Amino acid sequence: MHGMLKMLLLSIAQLKELNLYCKNLVLKDCKMIKTDLSFENSEVNASIIGHIESIKNPLSGCIIADTIGDTIRDDQIYGCKAEIMLRKK
Repeated sequence: MHGMLKMLLLSIAQLKELNLYCKNLVLKDCKMIKTDLSFENSEVNASIIGHIESIKNPLSGCIIADTIGDTIRDDQIYGCKAEIMLRKK
């Protein structure tokens, strides 16, 4: 049974890798113009000037913006661990 569990866990890890849209994405002082569902299934470190319409399921990293509309996190499915913060003024 241990071998089957190991294969299942490996398969889940491989599926997550296949669904990864961006890996090690770095954005410094960028603008996101009318962009929604940003950073979905991505490993990202982003400093955004201005507003982000929405953020969906960022897997890891840190996202900082002046303002953020909606944040969608399906943590139980995707294991989203990214930190999302508003820039201090």
